[in-house]
Order: sequence, then C-alpha cells, then structure tokens
Amino acid sequence: MRRPLAIALQHEDGAPPGLLEPWAQDRGVHLRTVRVDLGEQLPDPEQVDFAVVLGATPSVFDPEVSWVPGELRWIAAADAAGVPLLGVCFGGQAIAAALGGQVRAAPEPEVGWIEIDRDGAGFAGGPWLSWHRDVIDPPPGARVTARSAVGVHAYELGPHLGLQFHPEVTVDIVAGWVRDSPEELRGIGVDGDELLEQCRRHAELAGAQAFALFDAFISGLAR
Repeated sequence: MRRPLAIALQHEDGAPPGLLEPWAQDRGVHLRTVRVDLGEQLPDPEQVDFAVVLGATPSVFDPEVSWVPGELRWIAAADAAGVPLLGVCFGGQAIAAALGGQVRAAPEPEVGWIEIDRDGAGFAGGPWLSWHRDVIDPPPGARVTARSAVGVHAYELGPHLGLQFHPEVTVDIVAGWVRDSPEELRGIGVDGDELLEQCRRHAELAGAQAFALFDAFISGLAR
C-alpha cells in the first residue's frame, strides 16, 4: 500500500513541523518539508495527499515578505485540486486569506497556554499554546469551531482545517521563541521562564492532544 504523501510548508528556522514529524512517522505518512522562505519549489498540488501550512513571524498582509503571494496562489491551487490543508497559526491565516477571508491585527497579542471554547470541533479544548498578533476572519462558507476571547481559533472549510493555536510545538521550539523574543514578551507582560515551565508541565498531555487532532484531520473527524 502506498504511503500517504504530505508536505509541510515551513517559513523560518524556528518554526519546524515539530510534533507532526513523529506523528507522521508513527502513522506511516511520508512528510516532506518545503522551505518556502528559501525559495524551494512547491510541488504540483496533484502530487500530494494533504499539506500543512506552518507558522511564521511575519503577517500575511506584510507587503515586504516576498514569498507570501506565491504561497497564497499555491494554497488556492491546492484548494481547487481538492487537497486537504491544515493551517497552523500563520498557516490558518494564510488559508483564510487565499480563499476569500481576511487577516487583521488582533486587539491584543495572545501568548501563552490557553483553553478555547469549542463548537463542534473534533479535538480537545486545551491546553494549547497560543502565540499570535493577528486574527482570522474565515472565508465565506467556513464554519467556526473554536474561539477565545481574542478571536477565532479554528475553522473548517470543506476538507480544510485552519487553526490559530500551535498543536505542533515542542518544549525546544517554544524555548527558541522565548529566547528570540525577550522584548516582545516583556512588552505584553509574559514571563518567558514561566511560559517554558508551563510547556514542560503540559508537554505530555499537549502531545497526546496534538496526535489526536492530526488523526482527526486526516480521518475527516475534524471536518
């Protein structure tokens, strides 16, 4: 039997697939990472079974980020080809923007481990790691399945699932973000050491929840 082929669209060194890699290995999925920010060519959507659009520091609407327009065109082409898309944070925003929704600045940053309010979502309510400055207005026809006080955290559109939170993160990934963002964290009153300690406390549960979410996505339960 052919192994499912998936691609992960990565946008920077510090935002890799994380927990998606051991999940894919365990589930027999061949996961290939494409560094969009480094100019690596995205495959013909017809060649992949599904794709994951990962997080990124820039905003989808930042005109100085040269690779965003090409990625949005690829997402639209994947949608037209019926390729399921899982979007994580920036990825959820990018899918929304490519398919007729909008992305705008959040009223306030949302950084930390949070619980989300669910409405039919096929995954747990948390704790999930949130780290974003923008919010999603989903595309026409999308169904919002999770929110926080700041904004939408999950929406479904056909075979696609867009998320604002980060199910893929590991302690090491978040440690890198904390190390690289001291001024941002101080400015919003977040203690980086405490955030990392929370990561360690939540790691086992969050990992199990992430695997269940990924399973639900590919099985159709999240749709």
